Amino acid sequence: VRVLEVAWVVSAGPFSRSDGIREFPPGSCLFELEQSGGMTQQEDPQGWVLEEERGRLLAVRIIKALGVGADRASSREFREQLEEIQRSARQRLKRALRYLDSPLDWAHEGKWSSADMLNRMRSFPGLPRVEQATRTVASIECIEEIECNLCQSACPEDAIAISRQKGTFLNESACTGCGKCISACPAQVPIMIQERESVSAIQLTLSKPVGLQVREKELVQVTNRQGKVLGAAKVLSAGEWIKLELPSHLGSEARGVRKAPGQLEDEWVLRAEQTAASKVEVQLQGEKRMLRMGQPLALALFETGYARGDDRLLCRDGSCRRCEIRVDGVKKLACRTQVHRGMSIQLLDRPQVSSDEGILCPCSGVSVSDVEQKISEGKLRSPSSIRQACRVGEGSCRGRTCMGAFKRLIESRGVSASDWIDWRFPWADWTLSV
Repeated sequence: VRVLEVAWVVSAGPFSRSDGIREFPPGSCLFELEQSGGMTQQEDPQGWVLEEERGRLLAVRIIKALGVGADRASSREFREQLEEIQRSARQRLKRALRYLDSPLDWAHEGKWSSADMLNRMRSFPGLPRVEQATRTVASIECIEEIECNLCQSACPEDAIAISRQKGTFLNESACTGCGKCISACPAQVPIMIQERESVSAIQLTLSKPVGLQVREKELVQVTNRQGKVLGAAKVLSAGEWIKLELPSHLGSEARGVRKAPGQLEDEWVLRAEQTAASKVEVQLQGEKRMLRMGQPLALALFETGYARGDDRLLCRDGSCRRCEIRVDGVKKLACRTQVHRGMSIQLLDRPQVSSDEGILCPCSGVSVSDVEQKISEGKLRSPSSIRQACRVGEGSCRGRTCMGAFKRLIESRGVSASDWIDWRFPWADWTLSV
């Protein structure tokens, strides 16, 4: 803390949002202009925009104060032109300041982007719609209302024309995939993308982190926008940028890369080209997908990112029925159904339990907090009474998924289950035909 003796206090902050231009004393034409930009535009594009618009507003005020153009024959048109410049500068300033007050917070559900964020991104005009299926093109995912055009200025083909009000951003047919937009963006938002229909893999070109040393064909980890690890990717090339091949279901999420800690065992990427010839086209949730011929649908759903977190994936006989889906309009079990050409697959809605609560019995939708509440409210002290009150283990899998976790839970709450015998019908010892 510094204490200064002063003779005259002109102003003291903090200040509310304003144009950033102050005249003191009023009418003196002595102006104070707030500076917000860095040394270069790439360091702080938003700050440069603020200074640029403040400069326009200051110029208009000086022109009006000096009476420039008052003797012109078209003085009315000149004044209207000044008013238009002033109005547009204030609008752009307002948008820039609004972003600074409430920047975009990318919403996640666990490791994955929320449905609202994904829908917002997929509808953004900066993403390619057609060309990425045949070649590498840019994907400019700058959905934030930020006043910046560095990628547009760097594009040699004029493929980027930013006009958020008109809803225009990327002209994908003009994009050559040169990558200049990646280098120009200080936030590393643009990426290059190519989706190949013949394999369940996607190619992404990202900004290479400073100091990252990788070689071709090396396996690395890819991270989401929060820096959380999602899975593995294979390095195709690493120069100014890093080009990766990774599973298709990570294409909308993977936006970072890091060195793998030791030997990374992940076959998704390595087997993509090897299994291309054996892939067949199916309809999954109304969308065209390429899945490996003859593999169990449970594994196919897992590989394409559609597996539910509480699925057993592959159980002994399908008796848990947790993987029930609809194939060509008929209910079937994903672990007992093989992929074949032209099949139509629809997932079934099931009871959902908030991940914050912690799911215990997926079939019945019973959470850990439900069991704890029953124990507390009913003063239940035996495993049988707790199970009957909560209806744990009465779903389609007959307790095969949840009974072990149920015993551990009640024992952690002081209820002994060491001598407890579950007298229900022994479904687990029976092999059911499907």
